[in-house]
Amino acid sequence: MSTELSQLRFLIVDDSEIVRRAIANDFLAFGVHCDFAADGGAAVELLGQNTYDLITMDMYMPRMNGLELINWMTAHGIPTPVIVVTTENNRAITVRCLQMGVAGYLAKPFKGEDLVAKVAEVLHKIGKEFKKKGSSE
Repeated sequence: MSTELSQLRFLIVDDSEIVRRAIANDFLAFGVHCDFAADGGAAVELLGQNTYDLITMDMYMPRMNGLELINWMTAHGIPTPVIVVTTENNRAITVRCLQMGVAGYLAKPFKGEDLVAKVAEVLHKIGKEFKKKGSSE
């Protein structure tokens, strides 16, 4: 089942406003609505109020880090796919995230097209389209 592009809603969780805005810019051409959280605690508040199609999240943040947030989501039955975007390029952490059910992992710095490709892959697996607005492909 496809979701209209205007209905896609992402949560971007990162303690850097610059990174949050850069990630959101990568999604502009796709008509995605993005909400922002500066840490895991703020993400918990938003997850209690909204449903998201996808979450991008940093690993190291104040108040609640990425691993803690993933554990919280699992404990509360929130199945939203997560793509971790972090400066941590450690194989053990990557494997741990994937074992916890994370849908994807990108090490910073990354190119916008790499993130877009990963998002498209993840959304395709759950039956949602991720194409640029006005694209007929």
